[in-house]
Amino acid sequence: MLLERLSIIEARYVDYSNNPFDSDIAHDLRVSIRELRGLLNFIKPIIGEETYDTMNAPLREAAQVFGPIRELDVLTEFTEEVALEQPDLSEYFYDAFNLLGKERRKEMRRTFNVTNVELVKDALTITKETLEELELDKDFDWDKYVAKRLEKKNDKLQKAYEEVDLEDYETVHDIRKDAKKNRYAAKYYKNITSIKTKPYKKAAEAIQDEFGEVTDAHVNYDLLTDFADQVEDKDVRELFYQIRDIAQEKIIVIE
Repeated sequence: MLLERLSIIEARYVDYSNNPFDSDIAHDLRVSIRELRGLLNFIKPIIGEETYDTMNAPLREAAQVFGPIRELDVLTEFTEEVALEQPDLSEYFYDAFNLLGKERRKEMRRTFNVTNVELVKDALTITKETLEELELDKDFDWDKYVAKRLEKKNDKLQKAYEEVDLEDYETVHDIRKDAKKNRYAAKYYKNITSIKTKPYKKAAEAIQDEFGEVTDAHVNYDLLTDFADQVEDKDVRELFYQIRDIAQEKIIVIE
């Protein structure tokens, strides 16, 4: 199953290499990497810290290559929503989208520089070699392990969710990442345990979706501030500040 998830990453990287302009392809690539990292994290106590780090560290670096692309895509989607909901807000939406497009193409080219291409390919090679050499005990009680670990991680996640201060963005972000890991584990390890994993998956998804709005709003706010500070045209700069204020209002409503 782990090798199958790796093969999906490889396929999606080919898709991205063929068409990096498609925001869905870029997103799917990052998700596929995140899924495998989450599945490896779930069995870290079994495979050991060293083996886990051998695969997780390069995969994390590979995912970071595409991080700015995803952030720009999320920001563009938010700007599109604002433009549709408030078309009379400004006469300079075209200029704003043009600037966002130029910035994305710059980041897109960065993902294809020699260093980043080698980094991604090395990560996939190292992970594949490590997985192929990995020996997992078939006689191990995987059923019990998955059930016990899912329950423990779910209890921890729910406790963190109930106690978190929504204004503490960093903690909200960490909880969302934990929710993703739980969702992936419940989804992909369900075939080796007798318990019903769907409730764990649904609970994690609910937290991920809710905190995703908080995370996206914060990221959009910061990016819009950066764009506004760098734009020379005062009218376009003012539009980015206006969109940023809308993002800020979204944060307040959510929190």
